[in-house]
Amino acid sequence: MDNQERLLTKLRRALRVGGNTHELEDILFGLETGKMQAFWNDGALVVTEIVQAPAKRYLSVFLAAGDMDSVMALDEKLKAFASEKGCEFGRALVRPGFEKALKAKGWKRKMIVMEYE
Repeated sequence: MDNQERLLTKLRRALRVGGNTHELEDILFGLETGKMQAFWNDGALVVTEIVQAPAKRYLSVFLAAGDMDSVMALDEKLKAFASEKGCEFGRALVRPGFEKALKAKGWKRKMIVMEYE
């Protein structure tokens, strides 16, 4: 399995872990239309969306796939992109395992997400 196949496998897993709210085709469409952005390196892929809320503009880290170190290596690129696009902050919905690594990069816990089915 080459690197691209490995990342696609991890992307599909991240979509499942994220609640199956999107299919891979939805992500590809979002990227093609510019609604979503992709950042990657050899070991990770991060998908973002710029959200224009009524009071603020922010970068939503929508999806992260890959090994932790590779995902974290994209942090500065994400922050630079957000700043360039006039975003006031970034927000990420992540699994608990990412909290420690994100705190080390200056991210702070702001909310807890709960769901029901």
